Amino acid sequence: MEKKVRYDYLVKALKGADEVQARRFAAAMALGIGWGGISRIVELTGMSHSTIEKGIREIQDKERVEKPEKLRAEGGGRKKVELKDQKIIDDLEIIMNENTAGDPMSFLRWSSRSTRKISDELKSLGHDVGPNTVARLLKERDYSLQVNVKSFEGLSVEERDAQFQHINEEVKSFAKDGNPIISVDTKKKELVGDFENDGRTWLKSGEPRKVNAYDFRSMAIGIAIPIWNI
Repeated sequence: MEKKVRYDYLVKALKGADEVQARRFAAAMALGIGWGGISRIVELTGMSHSTIEKGIREIQDKERVEKPEKLRAEGGGRKKVELKDQKIIDDLEIIMNENTAGDPMSFLRWSSRSTRKISDELKSLGHDVGPNTVARLLKERDYSLQVNVKSFEGLSVEERDAQFQHINEEVKSFAKDGNPIISVDTKKKELVGDFENDGRTWLKSGEPRKVNAYDFRSMAIGIAIPIWNI
């Protein structure tokens, strides 16, 4: 009981210490306990194993202990890239507006660019940014990864990207000349005829609409391409 109370007072003392002092103090407590000391101090202080192990290494390194360590001021971490480079957001929006699916105001309705490709484009424009930062910036602006989940397409990613880049250049050319541009989103092709489809319709009880047992294309009147959005 006496030992537990003593440790409680030591833990309270940590609250008034800076990060270096707290780390080394906790490490000294762990060394004092001996076997199982690190786990015990982790339990008492909430510090991580790696933090206490770092403190132990620092204590055992006499030169490092004697040399004062520069403390990081509160809120003094690395600034976000958009705070240091305000133009990066504008350039990111330009890239995404030309290569984003689901935005009716964008020329293209598809994007196959990864965060790495986007970061490479931003670097070519003079912005020092990596894929992880690009992912954070996109997420903060309500972009999602849904675009990149599509699969089982006929064209490879490289062919598809080249195809849509060509379309985008043509669209820009038409827009520059003041010509109208129509963007049409379609759903998957549907067979026209007596085929089973999802959904329900109001009919007399006990009189369901009969449809073909098989969905063979040869049995269809034709093939329809439903329009989702214009």
